[in-house]
Amino acid sequence: MLGAAQRQWLIDAVIGSRATWKVIVSSVSLSVPTGRLARDSWTSANLLGFPEEGAGFATERDAILDAFRRAAVANLVFLTADVHHAELLRHEPTAG
Repeated sequence: MLGAAQRQWLIDAVIGSRATWKVIVSSVSLSVPTGRLARDSWTSANLLGFPEEGAGFATERDAILDAFRRAAVANLVFLTADVHHAELLRHEPTAG
């Protein structure tokens, strides 16, 4: 979704930020599946919540989140859109 240069810029900017709160805004959801025939969000989950091979941008999302986790980034908030209802999620992926 971002490509290598933009992804690295985002990671470096957030890790290097001295702001109390780090807010990242995305036009698509991190974990709520969107799109009917293909995932157009950061998730690879289908509408039932199960992984769907080759869908979404979950690998890139997970690499970004892993970089933030390894750097112990605190107070990180994602504000996302493209889902036509309100939802609050705490994203805690399982190991592996």
